[in-house]
Amino acid sequence: MMNFAKRMEKLAKRKNDRIQFLRKNKIQTTIYFASFIMIFVGAIYSGRQYNFTFISFWTAVLIGTIPGGISALILIRKFKFGAAFIISNALLCGIFFLINGYSTNRVITLKQPITEKIVGGRTGPYVTVQFDGIDKTISVNIDPNSAQFKHALYLNLTVKKGTFGYYIIEDRKLE
Repeated sequence: MMNFAKRMEKLAKRKNDRIQFLRKNKIQTTIYFASFIMIFVGAIYSGRQYNFTFISFWTAVLIGTIPGGISALILIRKFKFGAAFIISNALLCGIFFLINGYSTNRVITLKQPITEKIVGGRTGPYVTVQFDGIDKTISVNIDPNSAQFKHALYLNLTVKKGTFGYYIIEDRKLE
């Protein structure tokens, strides 16, 4: 009779341990899933902001590696994997927000020669211009078969200066 009570007690303890384990794993899985959603949203936001900012590709890579390095060196040991990704992603988005969010009110119009025209693309045709030694491929909302696109030699850019001195594209028109 005593053996039966001990066995039942042991089974109940095992069941409680199993429930605690599943609850803990459910919370961790939810945190990892949320962190990957944050990474995805942050990557899309940063990519969109990169398209509107006159910075070189390597500057954007540097902007991305600084928050990643900070989180890898400091945070990953303390808060584990998910929290480090969330924090580094927030830092990355914050840097792009600072560049593009706090721009000056002074608008400048630049007339840049088109160095390349790309007809195909996900969002339509693109043109490449060079400014301050940076080649930037910019989408233009126009029919690629139109005469205006085929004969355009210049791209008029309306830009503002951002927080760190980078130019932010406000508007673009073919000429």
